[in-house]
Amino acid sequence: MAPPGTEAFPGHGLRAARTITLPEWEEEVLADLSREDRARLSGLDDAWRELAGPRGEWPGGEPRHQIGGWPDLVQNPFWLEAQLASNGIYVGGPPGYRDPRAAELRAGAASWRLLLQLDTDDDLGWMWGDVGRLYYTMRQEDLATRDFGRAWMVLQCG
Repeated sequence: MAPPGTEAFPGHGLRAARTITLPEWEEEVLADLSREDRARLSGLDDAWRELAGPRGEWPGGEPRHQIGGWPDLVQNPFWLEAQLASNGIYVGGPPGYRDPRAAELRAGAASWRLLLQLDTDDDLGWMWGDVGRLYYTMRQEDLATRDFGRAWMVLQCG
């Protein structure tokens, strides 16, 4: 039940399908790849997009809702944003990333995982910003203990 004063969306059926997700080039996990490994990953990404279709959409097309895996980013990786914001640092602009505590918190960004990605979806009446996506994420250690009260939501839009 939705809290008083909030809008509740009607329920909808779901169909699940397994898919491959790949990290975006900006992801920190790819920072140490050799040139050869980057070329291999690029080839895998190209092959996946060719399989997906002429517009590069996922098998099944748009919208891109998903549970787990690598997020399909509208903007940049959001792991550091979630790490800093969840530790009380405002990251609505560049000053938050220069906060003195940001350097010590940066290493913890690698422990964040995607739980759920919800795309803008005309059929469901969802519009997140300007054709954006919601990303629900939490730390791996909190996920292991099922402490969903520590989950964080990030909105990215075009």
